[in-house]
Amino acid sequence: MTYRKRRPVTSEHLDTTIWRPVEKFGIIIPDYYINKKAQIYSYKSHSILKPSIGWYVSQKNVRSIKNLQYTLSCDVGLFKDYDYSVKSSVRGGNKIEKALVRLKAHIGCKSIWEPLDDHIHELDITKEDWAATPETVRQIVRENAIIDHRDDDPTNNDITNLKWSTQKENSVYRKHKENKEYLEEVVAGNSFDIRAARKDDSIPLKTLTNNPLIEALL
Repeated sequence: MTYRKRRPVTSEHLDTTIWRPVEKFGIIIPDYYINKKAQIYSYKSHSILKPSIGWYVSQKNVRSIKNLQYTLSCDVGLFKDYDYSVKSSVRGGNKIEKALVRLKAHIGCKSIWEPLDDHIHELDITKEDWAATPETVRQIVRENAIIDHRDDDPTNNDITNLKWSTQKENSVYRKHKENKEYLEEVVAGNSFDIRAARKDDSIPLKTLTNNPLIEALL
């Protein structure tokens, strides 16, 4: 059986209406591209990367899904204000060091496809008011605005499900305080009890999440 060699995809082949360069804090991380579904394509491996799961762990040892995130590699020193962890390898007898940068899927998607300055209305600020705001104040708003999942599902990072918000507005309990049944459903759907899994080894962890995407990652 003969195998046809895979033709590598170059940056010139990437449709800019579908893929855009990945950025963090306004700095482009070379060789990575993101689409509106928060999928990241690596030009290094010529493949779509698999995200990892970020977890909350309560005092009662119950874990709930916090976000999906990617680990990207870049040149050491790309980010001047922070020293990321470094991975070393040897290639051709030479030692190569790469910084490992974590990027949350929803932040990467929203900030690149719908930057705050162009969607300031999502914070109930008019374009006129935003234009009249001093740049120093605008920078503080940019650094402190957060991204909300409209359906409260941290694994649904499609651009249509993301909205610029504030810490106060982002509280699922505040948004749905009148609907206790919904809150119970959301919490149950995005969490599982570690103690229950330890007591009954026959329960696969994937069955405790009720989420097909998370099942695939576990």
